[in-house]
Amino acid sequence: MESLDNLKALANILNSIDVEIKNFLLREDVYLVGGAIRDVLNNKQLVTDLDIVVREPLETLKNLRKIAKFTVIVLDEDFGVYRVYLPEKSIYLDFSKLQGKDIIEDLERRDFTINAIAVRWIRNRFEIIDPFDGIEDLHKGLIRTIKRKNLVDDPLRIIRAFRFYAELGFKIEEKTLNYLKDLKFLINLSAPERIKFELSKIFNNLNSHKTISFMYECGVLQELFPFLEVYKGFYSGKRHVYDLWEHSLKTLENIEFFINNRDFPILIDEQLLHKETEKEFNYMTILKISSLFHDVGKLFSYDERGDKIVFYKHEIYGANYLERLLKEKKYAKDTVNSIVNIVRYHMYPFHLATSKLKNINSRIYLRLKKDLADLVPLVFLLFIADLSATNRDEETKFMIEKAKKIYNEYLELKKRDINLKPILNGVDIMKILNISEGPSIGKIINKLREAQLKGIVNTREDAEGYIKQIYEN
Repeated sequence: MESLDNLKALANILNSIDVEIKNFLLREDVYLVGGAIRDVLNNKQLVTDLDIVVREPLETLKNLRKIAKFTVIVLDEDFGVYRVYLPEKSIYLDFSKLQGKDIIEDLERRDFTINAIAVRWIRNRFEIIDPFDGIEDLHKGLIRTIKRKNLVDDPLRIIRAFRFYAELGFKIEEKTLNYLKDLKFLINLSAPERIKFELSKIFNNLNSHKTISFMYECGVLQELFPFLEVYKGFYSGKRHVYDLWEHSLKTLENIEFFINNRDFPILIDEQLLHKETEKEFNYMTILKISSLFHDVGKLFSYDERGDKIVFYKHEIYGANYLERLLKEKKYAKDTVNSIVNIVRYHMYPFHLATSKLKNINSRIYLRLKKDLADLVPLVFLLFIADLSATNRDEETKFMIEKAKKIYNEYLELKKRDINLKPILNGVDIMKILNISEGPSIGKIINKLREAQLKGIVNTREDAEGYIKQIYEN
């Protein structure tokens, strides 16, 4: 009875869409299945995706288009999966072909019991079809596969188990967990795009470090990123109290602490974290991935010099490696560039903090602005999280304070930069110096901007004299 009461949320969803489409979905040969049913039975009120099973989806959509207007997107022609988007309600309807002779056979081929529940409208009421006790597993908070073969048929389900572990907070049944461990070698048979999507769902969870740690314990994460195998027992310097795996995991945990508690060690516009680079990926996701992989370059840069072990330029090695790896795994260009640049620059605050400079100058500011733009605060956040995951001694505390000071100086220069209007443009410079367009114009503009930020140049007369001087030199 409780489950039927929960289906009121499903009724509300159906009532919100066009009456013609709703009436069609309430036919007794149409089944609502999958995640939407799981979520409403699990007391989730807002559901925007409905999975619909029919015998002939193409024929169904053809008939439905006679009474309602919508666009159809082909998701998988071989398996007969098609998507309809209803923009006025922001609802997706995914139509798929019935697998097997009836709905029971169809449900039997699905991944987990909690996703193998169907609902149809018959005799003026909802009927729940739950042949594998998915509702009971929902109440128990249990992720249980229907049978081992289903994981073999689609190895992506191995990662999906951990995604549901992260999103729902459910436990993975022991027998299912053993299957996941035994079959993990099959994971990379799945399309890289599908793997990437599941991983993004895990990283977008508030406490993804717990799921990532669990995946590592089970050996699943190492199948996706084999270099992580070496992290266990790999120590990267005398100041590090953790091996490379624990250090990387703690760095991710620190980042999540900053975000979840809105307790940032530096001033940051939180909206920046929601800036998207591709579907399911934003700067928050990117920062988390960068924090887990930031030290991969240490595997390549390890060197013994006398009695010292050093990792010179590990950030460069790491950035170059990740650029190749993430492209192979089909991450979007903007996502790859963002992760690569954060990793490449994650030691830059350290170099600034240990330099002889008392304050960062306009040249350094302009370099950060040019090379990193919006990523600057993310680099400093990663640096502080990285330091905090090394140890908690006085030197670490001192370096964190130094990094904060440097970042505040950057913000002051940024504020000044925003309020300063350029005095001369490229055309002005070509006329004043009587030169043609070329790379030198950009260099002169940058030098002039530096001089403005320093306060050396304030007027047009100052600017003309300054560019003549630097051009002669």
